[in-house]
Amino acid sequence: MNKTSLEIGELVHIPAAVYLVKLDSSTPVVPRAALINPEPTLGVVTNIKHTDYVEVYCRGAKWAIPHKKLYKL
Repeated sequence: MNKTSLEIGELVHIPAAVYLVKLDSSTPVVPRAALINPEPTLGVVTNIKHTDYVEVYCRGAKWAIPHKKLYKL
């Protein structure tokens, strides 16, 4: 998916087995935490400023997810 087609507040589908990472604002290349999404879920886009990632609220936290892995609903 082209990340420019996403907008803040949009609902997105996150497939199973997608890596969810928490990026540190001072060093956005090194993740603070990571999780493999155990099952398909929905999330809300909260930020789009990362180069290859979109910040999405899901599973009770904000996660950075590769924009190519998200599906707009």
